[in-house]
Amino acid sequence: MRKRIGLLLLLFLLLPLLLFLPNWPFTGQTVSEDTILSSLENESTTAGATGESSVKEESPSEEETSETGETVSSQESNKSSLNGGSSSGSSSSGSSSGGSSSGGVSSNSEESSTPPISNQSNESSDGVQVEIVVSLFTHVEEPGGSYPNFLENEDAFWEHRAAAIGFATYLRGNGLPYHYQSDWNFLAAALAYDNGTETSNNKNFLRYLAEDLGVHIDPHAHESSYSYADVAYLIDKLGVEPSGVVGGFLAYPPEKSKLERLQGGSIEGWQYNYTWEPKILIGGGTIDHEDDERISASGIWSPQDNENFFIHNTSGPLPLIGMLRVSEDKNDSIHSGGLLQLLDDYEEGLLTPGVMYTATISVDQIHFAENGTEVQEELTLLMEDMQPYIDADIIRWASFEEAITIWETEYGSEPNIYRSLYAN
Repeated sequence: MRKRIGLLLLLFLLLPLLLFLPNWPFTGQTVSEDTILSSLENESTTAGATGESSVKEESPSEEETSETGETVSSQESNKSSLNGGSSSGSSSSGSSSGGSSSGGVSSNSEESSTPPISNQSNESSDGVQVEIVVSLFTHVEEPGGSYPNFLENEDAFWEHRAAAIGFATYLRGNGLPYHYQSDWNFLAAALAYDNGTETSNNKNFLRYLAEDLGVHIDPHAHESSYSYADVAYLIDKLGVEPSGVVGGFLAYPPEKSKLERLQGGSIEGWQYNYTWEPKILIGGGTIDHEDDERISASGIWSPQDNENFFIHNTSGPLPLIGMLRVSEDKNDSIHSGGLLQLLDDYEEGLLTPGVMYTATISVDQIHFAENGTEVQEELTLLMEDMQPYIDADIIRWASFEEAITIWETEYGSEPNIYRSLYAN
């Protein structure tokens, strides 16, 4: 009887312990009081060492943990920029045009549609984006090929004169800066025939372009018989001050390059006693433009010498505005392939923010003299395609002089020589 009373008392004492051990793996075995006390002591010791509760808490829904142990807000990991998005913080930016990858941070956000001119790879972390400065110019060549001898063909002169004024008027109406670069023959014909007309405010065509339409007048010379200084003299005689822009020059092969001669300072006339000083180089071409891609680049730099055209000389006397060219451009009436190549590279995320890119659009006078309406329609379509990039501050129109000022004041004269994928 006493034994039964003792067992009942023992069970009465053990019952509360069993009720407060919800995690005890009860299997129906007989468990001693010593075993229960020992188990409770061990569990208490383990919890104190780790500082964790025996009950697992759910992590907040606003956070995701990366594989590297970083805790990133899910709102932050789902942020995206206009082009597909990258998370900020310590995640590394990717280089693909569709957006950037996060460094070890997974995001479950869905891809958003991407506007074609908004590419994360083209904007730096501090908001600096790519800029392409675009300039527009016309060449008028000396006799040969498609160009007549204007001194011997006055009718051709007047046809081209009307076309030159019409095209410049069209560009003025669209607010575009424009450079007119003629070789010697057309200018000499103007001196011989053009005393002004009522439609040009009784000014010769060149004065009308410069004074009434705001056109920049640059010497252009193949130097077959007239030097750059001779062409500058003819411009001067027509009542216009020639600019310091070299309207193109032979740059390759090195043994025939005129670079070092132009870098040497003042240029003397061969036909006239006249001196002209170059200040800005543009482009650089090859003989008959057969291999211009070899010497083609976007950006501004000062070439070292004839042999080292793509090496920047920090103390170089003349900055060069690069003209990116593509072979498909050669037979087009509007040469804009370099600009279109740059825009393709922009969309691919290949351009670097914070450096200055340059592009040119050129239209030879022979093309708008023969097909003026067609050329204007084509150029209008090109400008419409460019407008979204202009609105996004990616493209900026500028004269060559303005381009140099932008390079010096906004980019600290930092050289950029970008040859694009097709030229590499």
